[in-house]
Amino acid sequence: MGSNVSSADGHPECVLVEIIGSLLATGETERSVAVVTSQSEDGTPPSVTVPGLPERWSKHVVNWDEMATQTKSLLNSGNNVLMIPPWGRRSTVAGEQEGEERRLLSYSTASRSLLEFQEEILLHCPAPDVDAVLCVLLPASTVRSERFRLFRSDLMANWQVTHAVYIRDVFPNVHTSFEGVLLCLVPRGHADPLVRFFEVGKAEDTGAADVLADFNRLQRMKGSTTEFGYVFRGDLEAGDSLAYGLRDPKIEAKRQDLAHFGYTAPLEELFEIRRGKFHPVAHRGQLCEANALGAARVLAGRDLRLDGTITDADAEATWMLSEEPDLLRANDFLIPVISVKSDKRGFKVAKFCGTYPATWNSNVLVLRPLESVPPEVIDFAVAYLRSPAATQLHSAYNSTFHLGREIGELTVPIPDEEILAALRNLREAQNNFLEWADEAGRVIDSIFDYPSVKEARPKIIEAGRFVRWRNREAANLDDPDFVVRRAFPYPIAHRWRVMEASLSGGPPGSGYTSILDTAESVLTFLAQVVLVLARAAGIEVKAVEAIQRKLGGGSGPGMGDWAAVLQETSGKHFAVGVTQSGLANIIGMFRTADVEAARVRLSNRRNDEAHNRRVEPADLAEAIDSALTDLRILTLAAAFLVDMPLRHVTAASWDSFASVATVTYREMIGDHWVVKSETDQVSANDIETDSLYILDPDGKWHLLRPFVVVRHCPQCRTISTFHVDACINGTVRLKSIENGHTVMDQQEVPALKTVGLL
Repeated sequence: MGSNVSSADGHPECVLVEIIGSLLATGETERSVAVVTSQSEDGTPPSVTVPGLPERWSKHVVNWDEMATQTKSLLNSGNNVLMIPPWGRRSTVAGEQEGEERRLLSYSTASRSLLEFQEEILLHCPAPDVDAVLCVLLPASTVRSERFRLFRSDLMANWQVTHAVYIRDVFPNVHTSFEGVLLCLVPRGHADPLVRFFEVGKAEDTGAADVLADFNRLQRMKGSTTEFGYVFRGDLEAGDSLAYGLRDPKIEAKRQDLAHFGYTAPLEELFEIRRGKFHPVAHRGQLCEANALGAARVLAGRDLRLDGTITDADAEATWMLSEEPDLLRANDFLIPVISVKSDKRGFKVAKFCGTYPATWNSNVLVLRPLESVPPEVIDFAVAYLRSPAATQLHSAYNSTFHLGREIGELTVPIPDEEILAALRNLREAQNNFLEWADEAGRVIDSIFDYPSVKEARPKIIEAGRFVRWRNREAANLDDPDFVVRRAFPYPIAHRWRVMEASLSGGPPGSGYTSILDTAESVLTFLAQVVLVLARAAGIEVKAVEAIQRKLGGGSGPGMGDWAAVLQETSGKHFAVGVTQSGLANIIGMFRTADVEAARVRLSNRRNDEAHNRRVEPADLAEAIDSALTDLRILTLAAAFLVDMPLRHVTAASWDSFASVATVTYREMIGDHWVVKSETDQVSANDIETDSLYILDPDGKWHLLRPFVVVRHCPQCRTISTFHVDACINGTVRLKSIENGHTVMDQQEVPALKTVGLL
């Protein structure tokens, strides 16, 4: 390594000088500062020096074996010290093998010979009894690599780390990715237990003044983060890694965010991690031709493609004789030991399909899926590893993309059952689309296979009929109105179909009123779902008190009361500990500004209509367009209801020995209630016949009674869903969500009292 840092007038070089000055000029009065570096003569490793330091600072250039003694003396004499131990690579010296090089970071004791130098740093500089500051400039690997844990343990036993400042692209003749660290140390007990982490290396596109201002701001803070740094307030154990990203709140937030897929786990809980042993020199005797008996192809990093495949064997491929335990298995995954840090894509992870015998060399790791892990989870983890998110998070903890022993601790997201179900559905859809595309291709390719055009014509039309039908159905899904009619729960879907009919063929006033009726149905149904799921989660809904008072007074809830239930989901008592995904979806829906704004506008329109502030005929067209736009915003925000089937149970039988219930039900999805019966098995023995259930995205059945019940409507003679509308002389009046029809009922009174509505 060269002896000088590049010009101190540049960036980040001048930033490093300013930061060193800031750290060493401490206290009410600036203390004297000394710089201790080692000589750089033949036979000793070079030393790094920092130009641009203040002239008044004393410079002490000593032999490497005198650095600890000199530093201790200067500290005890009342100096703050900048210590720059020798580090770099040194060439062969007497007594060593020809051509051997060792990386020398620092030295332990003067009694050790050159032959005993190891790739470790034992900074023998005991902390003085006086208040003093010691800054040490080191390679960043010394403070984060497991190999240097002993160094950190010795260092932190006597010294307290107050700052860890990372900097790169400073040292000449060294790759710009090389990273150094400036450690600021004080004797234990002489400073607040805070560690300020700062990363100058992130500031390539930022002016030096801005970076220094950010560092000065960090100096004044007792917690939180700045653009380039943060304050860590936790406890550090002796030997702990000081990797920048390890405790960065922003990085930790990203890591924790992965848990929203379900949870996170280290990679070693999903895969057996196997290292390659083959080396072309050490295993020269096992090399062979491709056609030799027992030959196996040796896969290297260059054979792995970014698309997850492996290159075909060519003339340059290596083959060797290998035993069965050293061969790859089908569905093993290979990943290079070293990736390119500048590459912003994900890790290169290739799948071995097992079509030929193969082994792997020492620059490749094999991830062998554990038998206990479902294939869908393995595929999800591999997809994550191949994504930029994985490399971004990994690079925050590691200076290079060298996958060493720590790869087993690499955090990967594990999907929960809801995500897995969605992925299975997506995979099924993908396979169906591919099959349909193949079917269409076969029809096209067969056009001229018939003896005559007369014979071909009807067969082509007939063969393509279902393909064209599927295409039309798929195209319809781009129409949000079609999605509501076809896939939403029956109370909303039916109401939507009635609204569309009114808008297309009735008077404008009737169409406008129908839009507002539909908005009330959407809000009413969502509110009932909230009440059911909140009760299951043990969350008190305070808006129920107002509904109870109205029912007790002989009136009943309206659109505003159900809207109040939904608004309450944005309160703190709903935010804490809500893990039920269906309820979480509704909470997120009404915390979205445009959804809430649309709801408010629709509620205001409904109130205006109820209080005789009706829209003038000349303004109806514009009012219809605006109201319909708001209704679509509101309804499409509730698209999660597509994954929450509404089921009317018509029969249920419990098998005590199998501990499972066989349930017969009608799925009340879409705009018509007449659908075929289906069966399912449920591990619950309390499923009620002739009651409505809604399934949350996790597949759990939730009884909607008494909030929503199913009845034969005496007015329209169809199956309808009803909610409580009033309580009159001990009898409740139920109101249909679909059309507003009412029915008197005494059966649900006890249950309504139990849930607090009466």
